[in-house]
Amino acid sequence: MEVIDDWPAAEPDTQAASGASTSRRVAPSPALAHGAVQRLAAALAGFEPRVLTLHCYEDVGLRWIALSFDSTVIAPSVVLRAGDCLAPELTPAVLLFSSLRPRGVVYLLDESPARAAGASRPAADDRLPASRYGVALAQLRTSRTAGW
Repeated sequence: MEVIDDWPAAEPDTQAASGASTSRRVAPSPALAHGAVQRLAAALAGFEPRVLTLHCYEDVGLRWIALSFDSTVIAPSVVLRAGDCLAPELTPAVLLFSSLRPRGVVYLLDESPARAAGASRPAADDRLPASRYGVALAQLRTSRTAGW
């Protein structure tokens, strides 16, 4: 499996402490400390269909996880099965499903303390909340969509 770690390193948010507008970068959660991407790769070892690429990156102030698979076309059930492998490594962040592609799945993390605790409120700055880009695996699981 190719592992691409484009998540930013931990940096103190000096603007937030001074009262200035907050950075668009995300503050790393404790669960995403050093080695988080390697733990995700280990959690996916042996997964079928085989994961070709694990790409962890940041965009629009949120952390994303893109998986590509060694398969002709993946079944929708791969979304939940792969998500179930990843989610325990990301707690307290909430793993959200964003998109299914013929040979890939894209997830994102909701790292806001309120969402991690189960509350629903928008981000404190001008960013859209993570829930605008994806849905929690539990919600997807109960949607009763055929094939999921």
